Amino acid sequence: MELFGLNPEEVSFALRVIAGKPGLPEGVRDFICGKKVEPLEEVLRHVFVDPERSLSEMLEATDRNIIIANEMLETAPRGEGGKASVYFFLDRFGSIDYLRSECAKRNYIPADPRSLTAVHETDRAFADDRRNCTFWRGPDGKGYFMVFDWQDNVRRVRIVPDGVGLEGQVWIACFARPVEIEPCPRTFFPGNDPYDGR
Repeated sequence: MELFGLNPEEVSFALRVIAGKPGLPEGVRDFICGKKVEPLEEVLRHVFVDPERSLSEMLEATDRNIIIANEMLETAPRGEGGKASVYFFLDRFGSIDYLRSECAKRNYIPADPRSLTAVHETDRAFADDRRNCTFWRGPDGKGYFMVFDWQDNVRRVRIVPDGVGLEGQVWIACFARPVEIEPCPRTFFPGNDPYDGR
C-alpha cells in the first residue's frame, strides 16, 4: 500500500518527524488533536549496496582516514545488500543496550555497516556536520560501534569497542521495521449507515 507515492515505512518516517515523538501513535494523536509538538530531527538516505563488495572495499572508496583493527572489522555483520533506506535519528552515545531501546521506540533496528558506508560513498560530506554511527555485537558477544566523523579537518571512520571513549551527540543509522497498515474497520451497524444510500 502506498500513500502519495510513499511506501508504509516512508509514511511512518514522515509522520514521526511531523508529530515530534518517537512513539508514532502518541505523536500523531497529539498532532491531530491540535497539541503543540516539536518536530523530530531525522534524516533519510536511499542507497544501493553491491552484494559482491566487501566492507573493506567500500570503506576504501569513501576516501576517509580508516582507523579500524582487522579483528574488529571481521566482527561486522554483512547485511543483505541491494536497495536500502537508511534512517538517522539524533541521540547521544550510550551503551548498545540503551541505543537498541531508543531504536525500538521508533520501530527501528540498527543499519548494517555496509549500508551505512554506502551513504558515505554517495555523500562524502555527510558526516562533516552529522557525526553518525551504527553498532552491533560480534560472535563473541562484544559490542562495537562504527563511527563516521570529521575531526581536525580530516574525514575518518573508526570501529570502537562498546564503552570506550565515545560521548556526546551522534546520529544513529537504522532500518525501519516492516509496517503493516490495516484498513479501518467499518464503524456503522447495518441499517445505521448514513452513506448506505438511504
